[in-house]
Amino acid sequence: MHYELLHGRCKMKIRKIITPLKQSIASMEQKQKNAAGNIIKFIVIILAITLIARGTAAAAMARIEVENPSRAEIIQTLDGIAEVTSVGTLDIHVPQGLTIVEMLVNEGQRVGVGDSLAAFDVEQMQQMLIRETARLEQLQFDLTTLEQLESADDFMLKSAQLSFQRAQEDLSIAKEQGDTDVAAAQRAYNDAKNELINAPDRSAVERAATALQRAREDYYDIKTAGEEAISQAEQTVNEKRDTYDATPDSDTAAKTQALADLQAALNALDIVVREVAANNRAANRIVEDAQTSLTEAERAYQINLSRTSATQSAEIERTRTAYEAAKGRVRDSLLSAERRLEDARISLQRAQGNYYQDTEHAANAQTQNSINATLLRLDIQDTNDMVNELTDILNNNGILYSNFTGIVLNTMDTGIATDSSPIVTFLDADKGFEALLSIEVSKAENLAVGDECQVSPGGGTMFYTPVVTGIISAISAPDEDGNVNITIRLPDGDWRQGQQAPAQIVLARDIHNLCVPLAALRSDNSGHFVLVAEQSISVLGVENTVRRIPVNVLASDNNMAAISAPLDMSSDVIISSSRAIQSGDRVRIIG
Repeated sequence: MHYELLHGRCKMKIRKIITPLKQSIASMEQKQKNAAGNIIKFIVIILAITLIARGTAAAAMARIEVENPSRAEIIQTLDGIAEVTSVGTLDIHVPQGLTIVEMLVNEGQRVGVGDSLAAFDVEQMQQMLIRETARLEQLQFDLTTLEQLESADDFMLKSAQLSFQRAQEDLSIAKEQGDTDVAAAQRAYNDAKNELINAPDRSAVERAATALQRAREDYYDIKTAGEEAISQAEQTVNEKRDTYDATPDSDTAAKTQALADLQAALNALDIVVREVAANNRAANRIVEDAQTSLTEAERAYQINLSRTSATQSAEIERTRTAYEAAKGRVRDSLLSAERRLEDARISLQRAQGNYYQDTEHAANAQTQNSINATLLRLDIQDTNDMVNELTDILNNNGILYSNFTGIVLNTMDTGIATDSSPIVTFLDADKGFEALLSIEVSKAENLAVGDECQVSPGGGTMFYTPVVTGIISAISAPDEDGNVNITIRLPDGDWRQGQQAPAQIVLARDIHNLCVPLAALRSDNSGHFVLVAEQSISVLGVENTVRRIPVNVLASDNNMAAISAPLDMSSDVIISSSRAIQSGDRVRIIG
């Protein structure tokens, strides 16, 4: 059929050439007609041979389809199959040491609230409940004992403070009463002397009395200054004690420093007390010396007084004796009160030192007791939880029931004692699902957490496949096989554990000015190239010749490839051929 069609076409073309030649020959002479006829026959034969050869060659040519380059969007994607898994799980634990008689659920089973999960040995649970209840009571008793925290006994300190306060009051009363008694005796003595007629000169006695009075004033000034110094030192001790009491026990460094400062203040107070006592003794000796001088002056005066009347002399002697006795009593009373005050002060210092040592010891004991009490409370909480769990299961005749809805992921084997492992693990659908996609590490170089991923949950029709958008939440380190795991957080939906879901990640989306169909892209050892059909005109007419064009592939997707090549939008790029072709082949364009 093909050759008959080709023969008909050749006859038509020959007629178009011969018809004008016949018209020219008709007007020629006979010889010229013969020559022209021969020429025409030769041309007809050559033309017929050429057309037949061309038709034969055209029949043997490869038939090709071409397409022009275009401007297109190249979407580079990463495709794979991701496995869907639940984000979280729920573990069901029971007290350790229980024997599972029967596991009432299976892996993959959907469980609702109130469904039976497992059955346990009731007798064993009753014995465990008795034992744990007794242990709980013992722990609570131990906690009550620890909460009676040890504290420092301040009885001795308060007693010493009270004794010191009373000693101060006694000294003040003794001074006041002594001054009153001495003043009264001195007035009586002075009155008796004033009544004495022609009394001897008492100037020496008066001078000695004045010296004694001055010595006593100096004594009391020294004593007052000493008491002020002691009072200031005691105030410093009280301030350091308040600082120590206000420092929290938890601040160990500050508490230690405050205790050291308090001890230093107590030492300083002890030094002041000793110095004041020494000064008082020295001033008291001066008073005693002045008293001795006054006694000697009085003795001399008495010698002179012997010349006075017996009655006056007796009265003067009586009042003088009473005056001296009053001074002696007052001196002894003051000395005794001062000694009691000094003893009380020393006792107070000793009590303060002991109290703060006891306070530090008690603080350390309280810290340790507080730690032990905290540990006991945790044990009590754990034991109480265990007792409640055992009681609940026993109330259900040894059956453990579910408190929520979920799918069983795995269970513990029956006939073994429970340990810290969960007896049942559920998929926690409330926490959502994620998909794991394993790819080569080289393909994940441009991925980052937060990138979007299109995942198909399944279903749809032959014309429509539903797709949802997930977010990459994690990218693992490469494994020993050079793969990384991409974790994709999935939106809410009807996902299933272990579901295989097609996933696609868009790596790049760009518009390129020169794109060809992916079918046009070819490659060999020298690189990528395309084949184009170029037209040329010869004696046989228009011919299409194959030409190889090297290209540089910039990007590609499932349909198109962006290239860099010496092509334009009118180039006929070969996308298919009826047989293998190469550069230089003549081809026939179809379509």
